[in-house]
Amino acid sequence: LFRERLNRLTVFFEKEYPEYYSLKYNRQPVSVKYLRDNLIDDEDIFVEYSLSDTTLFIIGLTNSDINIVRVSVNNSFENTLNKYIKSTSSYDYITGQPVKSRETFVESASLLYKKLFPDEIADMIKDKSHLCIIPDNKLDFISFDALLTNMPEGSDYSSYPYLINKFTTQYSYSASLLKNETEHRTAENLYAGFAPQYNIGLLSQAEELKDFPKFRNSITPLTENRSEITTANAILDGEVFLADEASEKNFKKNAGKFSILHLAMHALIDDSNPLNSKLIFSQTGDPDEDNYLNTYEIYNLPLNANLAILSACNTSNGILDEGEGVLSLARAFKYAGVNSIVSSLWLALDESSKNIMIGFFENLKNKLPIDEALRTSKLNYIKNADPIHAHPYYWANFILTGDNKPLDLKEPWYKQKSIIFSISGFLLILVLFLYYKKP
Repeated sequence: LFRERLNRLTVFFEKEYPEYYSLKYNRQPVSVKYLRDNLIDDEDIFVEYSLSDTTLFIIGLTNSDINIVRVSVNNSFENTLNKYIKSTSSYDYITGQPVKSRETFVESASLLYKKLFPDEIADMIKDKSHLCIIPDNKLDFISFDALLTNMPEGSDYSSYPYLINKFTTQYSYSASLLKNETEHRTAENLYAGFAPQYNIGLLSQAEELKDFPKFRNSITPLTENRSEITTANAILDGEVFLADEASEKNFKKNAGKFSILHLAMHALIDDSNPLNSKLIFSQTGDPDEDNYLNTYEIYNLPLNANLAILSACNTSNGILDEGEGVLSLARAFKYAGVNSIVSSLWLALDESSKNIMIGFFENLKNKLPIDEALRTSKLNYIKNADPIHAHPYYWANFILTGDNKPLDLKEPWYKQKSIIFSISGFLLILVLFLYYKKP
């Protein structure tokens, strides 16, 4: 009886919520021919990983070659992986520097690169410029950008041989999902940015945050999120929701109208109950909304966005569920139908996040592919950072998951000022012509 009900529910999802069904239930493999004919160009390589306790399978696919490599792994590999994760993502707010030593990062980043790109795969990528990574298991938590292709010298992090120096990287939950992301949506408006302002006293006492004691004890105001949003809006000429306007009610009311959603705010990750992870909007005292947008609420939002930028902490992080991957806020936006998502693997520092995001939007405006726009902004940040702030902690957290095609940044014709002025001028001339033509 239970299985019969489950089957009926699955059929209901397929009919009424096809995007949700496609993400959760459609496991049909994509053929190599389809990938090569539609998604892989000369400069591309797909690299998919499958990780178990003892074995790592790596599949490399280009438009002319395929390679499947089996790599034995053990506790040493897991230790290296954990060291790499901690050395890139752990930050000491007292000293203002990453927690792990330079030696720990260099050793783990170099060893992990050799494991994830063994000779057979390394030979395939040497003539390529674009990686599409489909990670698995704990590899979902790492930034491939910060892997080291060679052992570096010195202590200047800006000079290190990061993978990002050679490749543009996008991520996907699966090849079948990437297939479904090729159709861009049409929204009523182009860009919406949300930058809340927080009452730290209210948040520290909020009943809704009782399960997040670490956050309540260390929460800080965001000083750069408003500047990040207003600058991005100046580039794209959209709409901004600042301070009290950046409320959960306004987001739910307006999010479906925009092609690009940009959220610069605090986020909370609940590792024990991922559906309880949330984005924190301004605390407006609204009786209808608590201004905590939970993951389970995002699933049901009628979004039409081609791109969501989650410029908040840990939005690509969460609990690892076998068969599902990481249950994160970013994945919830994917369930809601967003093609492309820029999210963060660990805490996002206010200043560096703003600088990277502004460069990212400028590159989007110049019609770069989404992943290339993000990569170029990161490289520019590294180039201009001092030797300490070029550490991957400050820039490698943001990743693109999903479609990477350049966005059409034009608003609908009836909202473009030049067209409106042209039509208005034509109508005025026509009226004057008809008026003076009268006998």
